[in-house]
Amino acid sequence: IGTLREACIILGQQTLKNLVYSLAVMDRFQRPPVTTSEMELPLVARIWRCSLFNACGVASLTRFAQVHLPEAFTAALFENLGLIVVEYFEPDQCAQIFHEADIENVTLQQTMLRQFDCGPALLSMHALTQWQFPQGVCEILQALGSGQSSQGAAMIRFSHLLAKSLGEELSPGIWPEMPRAHDFDYLRRLLPRLPEVIDHWLALFEQLGRELL
Repeated sequence: IGTLREACIILGQQTLKNLVYSLAVMDRFQRPPVTTSEMELPLVARIWRCSLFNACGVASLTRFAQVHLPEAFTAALFENLGLIVVEYFEPDQCAQIFHEADIENVTLQQTMLRQFDCGPALLSMHALTQWQFPQGVCEILQALGSGQSSQGAAMIRFSHLLAKSLGEELSPGIWPEMPRAHDFDYLRRLLPRLPEVIDHWLALFEQLGRELL
């Protein structure tokens, strides 16, 4: 998106206004980086990097699957917004969630459910609903957080798996939400083209990363 007019057309004026207000507040309180090591970046910066990487993966997967599903990119990009909310309001509990997931080699979904009865994707979905994001984006996050069958959720979960294998992760011990059996109904056509998908994915991430990271 190159202009505010394009952003208004795609997101809608009210969504854009609410998003700008919210990001402005978050930016006001964001802590500065203290190191250049990726694994030691502030949590918000690490979440943003991983989210952008996964969103690029989803963009490549949908492109090679010849599926028009732009909402999946947006859902992947904001999938972990709930983690940022928890980190801001409950930093000690957030640190505990990450610590438990890391030492137990489980997902953040599992450790978040213990304390909040709500996983990252569903918490993000609630936030985006309040910001009046498109319904398609929120539906993908709802399917992702509840393990339901959805083409968009399948693409995101498959992107998680590939990102983990490529070494792009929040922490080595934390596992992402993995593809479900029903996801492969959407993914079979992509398996023979994985090398092309990954090449396109890495090139896209390099391009967007220069602008956004």
